[in-house]
Amino acid sequence: MRMSSPQIEIDDLTAIVRESMAVQSNDEKAAHVAAAVPTPPGSPALKLQLDFEPRSDHHYHINDLLCFHDRTFVHAAYRTILKRSPDETEFYRELKRLRSGNLNKIDLLAGLRFSAEGRAKKVQLDGLLVPALVRRLGQVPVIGYGIRLGIAFLRLPNLIRDQRQFSSHVLAQHEQIADFVNVLSTRITESHHEVARLSEALSQHANTFAAQQSELERITDSRFSQLDQRLDVFETNSSEQLEALRAQIGNLLAQLEKERMERQTALSQLLSEQQELLSTTRNEMESKQSELHSEIARLQLQLQHTRSQITIHDESIRVLSSSDRSVSPTIQQEVVDAHHLDAFYAELEDRFRGTRKEIKERFQVYLPYINESAAVVDLGCGRGEWLELLSEAGIEAHGVDTNRIQVEECRARGLNISEEDFLVHLRGLADGSAGAVTGFHIIEHVSLDALITLVSEVMRVLRPGGVVIFETPNPENVLVGSRYFYLDPTHRHPLPSELMEFLLASRGFDKIEILNLHPWDSAKLAGEDELTARFNTYFYGPMDYAIVGRKVSA
Repeated sequence: MRMSSPQIEIDDLTAIVRESMAVQSNDEKAAHVAAAVPTPPGSPALKLQLDFEPRSDHHYHINDLLCFHDRTFVHAAYRTILKRSPDETEFYRELKRLRSGNLNKIDLLAGLRFSAEGRAKKVQLDGLLVPALVRRLGQVPVIGYGIRLGIAFLRLPNLIRDQRQFSSHVLAQHEQIADFVNVLSTRITESHHEVARLSEALSQHANTFAAQQSELERITDSRFSQLDQRLDVFETNSSEQLEALRAQIGNLLAQLEKERMERQTALSQLLSEQQELLSTTRNEMESKQSELHSEIARLQLQLQHTRSQITIHDESIRVLSSSDRSVSPTIQQEVVDAHHLDAFYAELEDRFRGTRKEIKERFQVYLPYINESAAVVDLGCGRGEWLELLSEAGIEAHGVDTNRIQVEECRARGLNISEEDFLVHLRGLADGSAGAVTGFHIIEHVSLDALITLVSEVMRVLRPGGVVIFETPNPENVLVGSRYFYLDPTHRHPLPSELMEFLLASRGFDKIEILNLHPWDSAKLAGEDELTARFNTYFYGPMDYAIVGRKVSA
């Protein structure tokens, strides 16, 4: 084990050298000049210890660190073992302990290596364990003194050798410092001579510049005097001409300003007209574009209906021309007539029902009544807006309709749909197989017997806690009951909400709700008196209502 060498404050020694140089410079020059040039350019750098370079494999021997002293040793120890530099508090604490003599290099290395942070860094430092253990044993009371005395006696030859080596090392550093000071002093002296030479040259240039400046001022004063004389003569002879010229310039500027204002006004008016024309043209183009999009959508829908109608006619022809003589002509005609109004009803719904976007927005009100895990059966699904909304919400749903045109339209959108009468479909479902049954604007199309059968079948196929939702025109609205209801010639008769509430209750439904929907707010009369409010309710109140019932949980 190498003995820790006496410590030398290299930074302090460098500071002393520089201070001595400053004192020497103060003797030769003023204090501010010495302060301005503390070290001349090109002076050699003084370095008394080698720089510490960490290894990429983080594998060291303690001798790699014991060759450093004082401040450099503290920095090297932290960068080796903890892989970081010490903060200010750690640095001065360790430096103070080293300088006090109560702690040596082995103690510092052992303290860092076996700390929690040192163990976490896992740096391999060979040759540390035995010296650290000996140092610990030497700190044991009574016994430790004997151990330290024995070790010191055994290591006395090494101590003498280390002391000699260190003396040689210090002498070499002193010689290096002396060489550095001599070179630096020589260069400072040379710099002072150069400054003196430059100062003398600058003084000569300053004198020359002062003489030239004096001559230039004399010439300038002479020229200005001559110019003033000429101006006096000019002002005396040309004052009238100058006034006339100023008047002409004023008139010209006024005329130019008038023309500019006129042109600016004309240009502003033309720009305003062009902007108005552009705005009008843009509005017309947007209106025509909107009309064109609507017409294209209508033609596409009409084309789809026409294709479906052609398919229906082809099937009708196939049925009528069938070679199966076992089917009576009456049955064949019924098969043909079953779908002959499909295209008419599809176009009727497209005309008066509203756009798909509007209907999907209206259907949003029903989503809170549907459980996400429920299997929904939508009777008379039509164009499939409700099925599409359920699919977007991640709810399993199945639709039923007899209109082939609308069935094909739903299938083209990827919706799950069956072409079947809804009563026939319900009778084919198992008991308790559906979580919800919905029907929008279908109950006003069936007879009373069929309506009662429909409600009974819905009760059967619903699971406990399931929900039924029917939407129908609201006959309490006078305009609906007297006009809009009959826009669909397949409607049978209006159904008041009280009647539907009684019908659902009689079939065993519980927690029945009536939802009044779609009031005509934009047509309501202004006013808050009772007569106006009643008029608005009867004529512009809810145009539809929905009835919601629940099957009692088991």
